[in-house]
Amino acid sequence: MKNIFKILIVIYAIVAIFTTVSLFTYNDYNISEIGSKRIIKLNKKIDKYNKGNMLIISKKDEYKAGDKVFYCKLEESKCNINYGKITTTMGGNPEINKEEISKKLIMGTDENIKVIPLLGSIMGILESRWIYLIFIVLPILVAFIYEVYSITKEIKKPQKKH
Repeated sequence: MKNIFKILIVIYAIVAIFTTVSLFTYNDYNISEIGSKRIIKLNKKIDKYNKGNMLIISKKDEYKAGDKVFYCKLEESKCNINYGKITTTMGGNPEINKEEISKKLIMGTDENIKVIPLLGSIMGILESRWIYLIFIVLPILVAFIYEVYSITKEIKKPQKKH
């Protein structure tokens, strides 16, 4: 029974750390950015990528015509992830789906992409404000308060004389 409890604590710690790192590495468009990698949680089906998938995409410095890329289309100051093929790169910003898109809005190509099914939906739920507060912050706070209580109880315990 103790081993199962220890395993659950380790799993909880991994989930809590991964979720917290993901939240702390958000860029201006609420997409996790770790080095040259972007972590995108799909909330709609895009081409061959299903809703709920988590995509780990490598960002490049330069793009060329023919590259298939994920890019951010700003709508009401929210990032809407889209997918398209760069048709031309003339004049600085590439043209994707007959629109000129700023290079800083391109998340990366689909060349070396890692797709993790369903993890995008799970992370989307865990990263919401209330769920994060209830399932990550609150249990850690309760454990911390319990530890402080245990220490103060141990300190106040009368010492036995020999």
